[in-house]
Amino acid sequence: MNTVIYTDNEKNIIAEGISAVKAILLGHDGEAKERLLLCLDFYMDPYYGHKLPYEKELTDVLQLLILAPNPLSIKEDALRLLTDYAYPPFSILEEHLTDIEYELREDASYAVNIGNEDLILTALLEQCRHIFRSLNQEVGKLDPERFGLMPQAAVVMYCENRDCEPEHPMGDRAIYTWRLEQDHFTHINNPVRNAHGPVSGMFYSEGAFWISFDMDTRTAYLIYEMGPRFGRCLTYDLVFQKKDGVHLTNETVIWVS
Repeated sequence: MNTVIYTDNEKNIIAEGISAVKAILLGHDGEAKERLLLCLDFYMDPYYGHKLPYEKELTDVLQLLILAPNPLSIKEDALRLLTDYAYPPFSILEEHLTDIEYELREDASYAVNIGNEDLILTALLEQCRHIFRSLNQEVGKLDPERFGLMPQAAVVMYCENRDCEPEHPMGDRAIYTWRLEQDHFTHINNPVRNAHGPVSGMFYSEGAFWISFDMDTRTAYLIYEMGPRFGRCLTYDLVFQKKDGVHLTNETVIWVS
């Protein structure tokens, strides 16, 4: 097994720009590719404080390198750089996932899903914002003395691999949690919410959203709860588009409380 060492030559190539990097990575010199990939690890790792001005172009080149007829070890190095440091989506890999060697397909699929998951989460958060805004507008038309006051804030919880009928929308298995207030999201670590009973007519003092998705079935789930009898579970079909990201379509009501 040969030891790969990069030199000032690789640093100069990276400093020269994406054209020089592309010429090596998509060229025919395997050893030169190995040295440059190792050097790129240093420049892409945020720990060392570097910021390449051509990160997006480099992400595309690394994907093309994986699809090109290169030794498996070189493809593994490129894939690791993508999953460790690059920012998705990795649309080139996604389009050609079935063309990738079996040994790399699972890791490549993981890389693709990283990007898709970020897009899905962004779409679901935006849907929570839209629903909460719409509910406040509709409830604002009601008599507050009779029906109470609609919550002005809500906890939004992203929980992985939950079905559409959890024991409680505010379960304790959230991966990420935000507070939605005044149309803005703020990340919180320890959500506290009084869900023991209505404090203002038919409403809780604080609302709750629960969001999740299933990549295998391309289905997203969204549950909201504004009061003991003011909740709903919705599902959406996930539609991926190259230019516009993820769209939530075919909204379906699963249950109403």
